[in-house]
Amino acid sequence: MKERIEWIDIIKFVGIFLVILGHSISAANKEFEVFRNFIYSFHMPLFIFISGYLYRKRGIANDIITLLFPYFIYQLTNALWILKSDIIHLNFNHAEFITLMKGLLLGNGYATGSATPPSVPCWFIIALFWIKIFWGLIEKCSEKMKAFIVIVLALSVYLVTHKYDFNFSIDSACQLIPFFWLGTLLKQRFAWIKLTASKYLVCWILLTFSFSYINGRSSANINLYGMNACLYYITAMCGILMCITFSKLPFLHSNKFIVTISSGTILIVGYHLIFLGYFMNYLSFGGIIGRIISSGIVCALFYYPIIWIDKYCPIIMGKYKIKRIK
Repeated sequence: MKERIEWIDIIKFVGIFLVILGHSISAANKEFEVFRNFIYSFHMPLFIFISGYLYRKRGIANDIITLLFPYFIYQLTNALWILKSDIIHLNFNHAEFITLMKGLLLGNGYATGSATPPSVPCWFIIALFWIKIFWGLIEKCSEKMKAFIVIVLALSVYLVTHKYDFNFSIDSACQLIPFFWLGTLLKQRFAWIKLTASKYLVCWILLTFSFSYINGRSSANINLYGMNACLYYITAMCGILMCITFSKLPFLHSNKFIVTISSGTILIVGYHLIFLGYFMNYLSFGGIIGRIISSGIVCALFYYPIIWIDKYCPIIMGKYKIKRIK
């Protein structure tokens, strides 16, 4: 059985909860804009950082099966869910189906005039796939060369993203790859752990909140950096350190629920909007507390499906290892 790292499980749980909570708050809802900006300033960089920290080269075939295979399963099943009424009533909408399939193939985290992704959050899976491809090409370079390439990728996308629209979430991958690099880098250096002592938790919360308030709205799926790109990266790192520091709190340790949810975050990414949709009519009445409670319920609804899928069909969650022929 794969050995789990407890603090990683905790911050994955925190991260996926914030993903659901962030999606429960509409971008058009100005009432919770500050809270939403706070979440979006670090929750996706957090998952990329974790992926970098846990990275081990397994080859592109493994990445295809563990990332692209679940991506297509989630998108296709979400498309069927969207079209369920037409299918039941034998009134198939070919135009809508084509629009959804275009969205699936383009792999973006937003809709265009002719393409709508069935599950918008799945852009993250495609972006992570590209990050691993990019990293596989440069991981044998020196640390200085890696840093140079990562900065060039991130800077290049920042400079051209307002002029050109990249498909397949390649632009999001380039925006986020610095966090993957930092994850791999910090795994080799342990001095930074001192910064995640419990006594610094309030400090990281205040810094993340203050910087996200100053920088404004950011979002990796549509390449928004806020007011300042440098502040975007600083804010995200403060948020990552905040989550790691939070994970050290004793009451979160040895929790089976947290471990289970963290083991199925990719499944939650793919399907949480379906569950969240059932609560949307009630969110406007409950304020931020209602959204927090609803997000917690959505998270809990995945508990038993994750256990079942992990036992009987783990490939749906990307849990599969390529067996090498000796």
